[in-house]
Amino acid sequence: MEKEIRNIIQNEMEARGINQTGLAELTGMTRSAISQIMRGERGRVSITLINILSKLGYELTIRKKAK
Repeated sequence: MEKEIRNIIQNEMEARGINQTGLAELTGMTRSAISQIMRGERGRVSITLINILSKLGYELTIRKKAK
């Protein structure tokens, strides 16, 4: 699931024409943190929680917010 989430983020960045610096500015995070997340070096806690919820019978749905 982690790779799928990163793919969604990458696709959205491409659609918006922004790079990691732009995503960092948009999210209020550092570019370094964004880079680590996109390489899979950061963010394990949320993925672990998602996996736990999945095992408990929950499903995470990600959809683009309406404007």
